[in-house]
Amino acid sequence: MPNEVIESLSKTTLFRNGKSFWFASLFLSKRSTRDAVILYAFCRLLDDWADGGGDAGPKKLSDLIDLFNKSAGEEDNLTDQILSIKSFSQGEKELVIEFLKLRLSIPILLQLLQGLQEDTERALVEEESQLIVYAYRVAGTVGLFMTQILGAESEKAKYHAVDLGIAMQLTNVCRDVLEDASMGRRYLPNGFLPSITATADLKTRENVKDCIRETLTLADEYYESGVQGIDYLPKRSRFAVYMMSKIYRHIGVSILNNGISWWEGRVYVPAYKKIFLTLSALPKALHYLLTSHAFREKERKHNAKLHEFLHGLPGVHQ
Repeated sequence: MPNEVIESLSKTTLFRNGKSFWFASLFLSKRSTRDAVILYAFCRLLDDWADGGGDAGPKKLSDLIDLFNKSAGEEDNLTDQILSIKSFSQGEKELVIEFLKLRLSIPILLQLLQGLQEDTERALVEEESQLIVYAYRVAGTVGLFMTQILGAESEKAKYHAVDLGIAMQLTNVCRDVLEDASMGRRYLPNGFLPSITATADLKTRENVKDCIRETLTLADEYYESGVQGIDYLPKRSRFAVYMMSKIYRHIGVSILNNGISWWEGRVYVPAYKKIFLTLSALPKALHYLLTSHAFREKERKHNAKLHEFLHGLPGVHQ
């Protein structure tokens, strides 16, 4: 499959399944957009494997993990090995190969794969620490990949990128409570799963609402740190990342404005609202164009407490 076909399919996947990411990508350079949509399509493929019924998806994740674990230090020879994986379709093989051409960190990829592999099991989060580690693995890692794609050079950019990824995943957790419960998953750090249904009684609804509210408050702490790191990115990409964070954060605002009615299903940010948010953010675009990241780096310190549960993992504040 030619590279331009892969790129076209990736953009289609982004538009259909990740409209907030697609909208933000409009503000990136052509090269960054291309790499970002391939990354998104690859992550979407992995997510589909984790969510798919039966054993096929988990088997594919396991095959990919085994491949990368066995090939440490020999990443240049992976193409033939990927083509030989029998559980992959031809299209899946070619997309994985396109992802590898981005030359992103394999240790970070293994963390992402581990998080998604945990999704194939009965995911029941009991403590906040478990939730933060999970959010790092499935979304903080993607933030780290984006720092590589966007060419961020500061080490601090990585810390804040992890925080932005965690914030977005915490938002996902709050948005998808009912859908996750239907698959036997509970990421809210409390024991509500047996009663999380669309017909849950009033007491259960209120208990889950309280937990969602606390999780959105936690997400705000990570959003604040994530946005602070945008100044460390190259100027051309700052506004796109800011808009992504603003739109995604607004999902949490919409959940609250909707009375945290989680039993009614997902909350979305409509297109007209995204346009409004973009127009209201134009002064911020000017700020990002005029501000030197070297100047901002002298002013800010990353809050290491946000990574207290992540010690030893790649790209975090140790």
